Amino acid sequence: MIRLTRLLQSLGILAAGLTLSAAVTAGTLYRYQDQEGNPVISHTLPQEASQRGYEILTTSGRVIETVPPALTDAQRAAKEAEEQARVAEREKQARQRAADRQLLRTFSHPDDVVRALERKLEQMRSLIELKQGNVVNIRSQIRNEQSRAADAERAGRTIPVEVLHKIQALQQDISETEAEIARQESAISSTVADYEAMADRVEDLTEKQRTKPLPGEMPPESQGGQLPQ
Repeated sequence: MIRLTRLLQSLGILAAGLTLSAAVTAGTLYRYQDQEGNPVISHTLPQEASQRGYEILTTSGRVIETVPPALTDAQRAAKEAEEQARVAEREKQARQRAADRQLLRTFSHPDDVVRALERKLEQMRSLIELKQGNVVNIRSQIRNEQSRAADAERAGRTIPVEVLHKIQALQQDISETEAEIARQESAISSTVADYEAMADRVEDLTEKQRTKPLPGEMPPESQGGQLPQ
């Protein structure tokens, strides 16, 4: 008897829940626009109308939810482009933070950047001087081979083929070495610009000012005229 009573109670609760759910569903209204743009209020929502956006109302007319229209292909593409731009910006900022951390691990003061640049330029200029010395030596070898060729001509002999080939090879060496020197000299300007940017960034991050000038730059105390007494 007790089991039967409990079963009847459970069935009653279930029936009450189903009745309440049905009542809520029956009391839901949808407001949307038909294909002609006319407002429609209905207990049902056509599939094509849902794509245009709609509102869910209570029986008293209160809006409980607004569903926006489905995005067009152009709007969806624009939204994806905006999201990609946001992701790219976040990645850019993350890379900048990582670069800043590495920069501060290397340089604690902007003057440290200037000192590092001075050492770098000294190495680059030493390499240029070395290559320029190589060019001088190669030119000397060319003159020697040309002298051998001239001696052969004066003696009425044919210039040895190996002499001609060697002169051509040495001239090619000069062209390649001079091209390397030109690239190295061009790299000096870009290196100075890179280190100047690093010095400026370290100034911003540490809030410390440079006291050492960059190579070719006026000392900080002499920029902007004489300091007031």
